[in-house]
Amino acid sequence: MPLDLETAAFDARVAGLLAPTPTTRTDAPLDARVQEVLRMLRDRTGLEVVFVARFRDGQRVFTHVEQPATHPVLQVGAGNPLETSWCARVCDGRLPELMPDSAPWIDSGDAPDPGLPVGTHLSTPLVLSDGRIHGTLCCFSAGVNPRVTVEELRKLRWTAKLLAQAIEQEAGQPAARDGAH
Repeated sequence: MPLDLETAAFDARVAGLLAPTPTTRTDAPLDARVQEVLRMLRDRTGLEVVFVARFRDGQRVFTHVEQPATHPVLQVGAGNPLETSWCARVCDGRLPELMPDSAPWIDSGDAPDPGLPVGTHLSTPLVLSDGRIHGTLCCFSAGVNPRVTVEELRKLRWTAKLLAQAIEQEAGQPAARDGAH
């Protein structure tokens, strides 16, 4: 499939999963839809690990992880102090969203040693409609992946925008069902 058709199909599938309309409505729970989107991002980027992290009470907590089953490196529910995470540094501008090769950042001390091999790294904030940062959408590989470009970062940002909207919608649904606002 030509790249532009592949991109259009990817965009349509992600939009259908995260921003369902009456004609594309899905009854799948948000967690299942997010997991499918992460799988799609992993396939598209060729990066080994894709995850969603939430920032809460000074911690970065992994809420969704897509990675090789044979070599898992992250665990849903696990986390670490926000101030030591790459995610927080991306959100506050100390690290770029796209690091084709993270070694120079680690070697300089700008990126804390993650304790596992990280070559190419992509990360972008999940920004809620009121401007608060919910967390991040991230991808990385153990080695450098030259296939990852600024186009992949654009796709990650777009996906993160839809994901933030879906998170807000999901959070608002219980209140709407209960009649409370």
